[in-house]
Amino acid sequence: MSIAYEVDELDCRVLGPLQILAGGQQVHIPAGKHRVLLALLLVRVGELVSTDELIDRLWREDMPHQPRAALQTRITRIRKLLERGRPGLGTVVRSEPGGYRLEVDPMQVDLVRFRRLTQNIPACDMTRAADQLTEALGLVHGRILCDVQSPSLEADIIPGLEEELLLARERRFELEIALGRHRELVSELRGLVGQHTFRERFWMQLMTCLYRSGRQTEALEAYCEIDGRLRAEVGVDPCDELRSLHARILQNNTDRVA
Repeated sequence: MSIAYEVDELDCRVLGPLQILAGGQQVHIPAGKHRVLLALLLVRVGELVSTDELIDRLWREDMPHQPRAALQTRITRIRKLLERGRPGLGTVVRSEPGGYRLEVDPMQVDLVRFRRLTQNIPACDMTRAADQLTEALGLVHGRILCDVQSPSLEADIIPGLEEELLLARERRFELEIALGRHRELVSELRGLVGQHTFRERFWMQLMTCLYRSGRQTEALEAYCEIDGRLRAEVGVDPCDELRSLHARILQNNTDRVA
């Protein structure tokens, strides 16, 4: 089947608010089930999403009397909304035996572009690898699907996508630190440990950057903060790697703090 638009004419975004841009113009998708349905198809772009799965994720606890008819009505409305935004765009939502598929070039979806960039990191060029991860993370423009209200998405899909973003951030920081860019990372890492309090890898990277920037006292204070929070709020000790880093900083062992 032919694709409705070339890559530069259609831009579908889930790494932030849900957005469909056709020819640079945003297609209006109203809040509610329409956005949920479109989000479900976008995060599985190119895949057949079964009718049963779509029904379950759309209505789970509040099933309509005729769920298949209700789903078909939503699909029809999605097509009309897309068509209204750009003639011909409604054809990208395909009906197939057993379900529905969003038939666009995968590279028209920011999540796919993000994954291509993060999964094909050059192994022998740290500068290029760091730049590529920075480019991938530049596709993120807010909390994933922040304007799509769906308990199913929030419980089953969004956490996995957020973990992909966090792992990419951690990998980028590792490379930037190895390249000696530790001073530039301190502010960003402070923000991230505030958002992801119990993400110990971010704390380790913050401590490393502070120490290598000549701020040993602040690095030790950072350890005391996460140590206290883990014990008080979670009831566990810091991980072995974090404790080991703390010990090396206490010993002022510059060669082994990494």
